[in-house]
Amino acid sequence: MLLLYSIILSRGIDRVKEDLNGEYTELLTPVCEATQALMTLLLTGRATPYLHNGVMHTIDEDNVAGVKEHVGLMSRGEIGALVWNRNDESSTQLGSCLKTPSFPIWVIRAENKYGVLFHTRRDLTRDHRAEHRFDLHYFNGCPANHQPTILTLDTRYNKPQDEYRMPVLERVLISKWQGAQVSWNETTPYV
Repeated sequence: MLLLYSIILSRGIDRVKEDLNGEYTELLTPVCEATQALMTLLLTGRATPYLHNGVMHTIDEDNVAGVKEHVGLMSRGEIGALVWNRNDESSTQLGSCLKTPSFPIWVIRAENKYGVLFHTRRDLTRDHRAEHRFDLHYFNGCPANHQPTILTLDTRYNKPQDEYRMPVLERVLISKWQGAQVSWNETTPYV
């Protein structure tokens, strides 16, 4: 809780309320899980509940003006995020500001389970040619996983895949690297 208070006070309570766009008031769910707004506050310094880039305008019948403004992410952060939830439409609207951070480090939220994914060389997010075949390290803090999880992605072939049969973490990965072939390198898929 001290971390949460520190982050909110660093941003400023009024600015956090402004970031939430008057629609959302919670940074934690009733069961004390982080909301998207808290995740973006931690990663980017702004508590926006929207994961898209820039500003989107939608028609709102309740609003007299008829248009509702949704302010998403305005710039690329140092650390990114990849999100996939089976029944959450907002996870498909993830913008490139979160998908392509300055450093090859992503916070992963897959079916409301968090983890960290990273690459050991910074050029992965700077040069698209580095994205042909590469390893990603995954860590989720689960005590059952004693061995490091290193996934190998190959984006050169772009083969169609049966998304319903693939592990959730692979679905998260193909949200950024479409058509990538994922090898778990002799690790049994657990996410």
